[in-house]
Amino acid sequence: MKKKTMKVKRIKTHPKLTAAKKAELHKAAELEENGRTDPLVQADHARAIQRVEAVRLVRSIVEDLAIVKQKRNLSYADLADRTGIERPALNRLLTGKQENTTIETLVRIATAMDCDLTVTVDE
Repeated sequence: MKKKTMKVKRIKTHPKLTAAKKAELHKAAELEENGRTDPLVQADHARAIQRVEAVRLVRSIVEDLAIVKQKRNLSYADLADRTGIERPALNRLLTGKQENTTIETLVRIATAMDCDLTVTVDE
């Protein structure tokens, strides 16, 4: 009887840093030590701040829509009928369990509750 053997391949989850990546990290650390930062790092930081602000804005709008829904004594079923959005999806959205939504969806919900949703751009 032959004994079966299996080859096990080890998967590295953290590959070693390449020389180029090491040099890049060293340069970034050096710039930071001297009180300067790499322009690419600054750009990444600015984009991260914009994403955080966008999430805060959406959360604020969702909270306002949930308050209006409550004030108008609308059930999720009523709102689902008016918007065409499934009741469980509305529940997740208006209770803050789902953060990924579009302006179109927010406008549909606001319109279904006879609300105006206004977005302004300030300079």
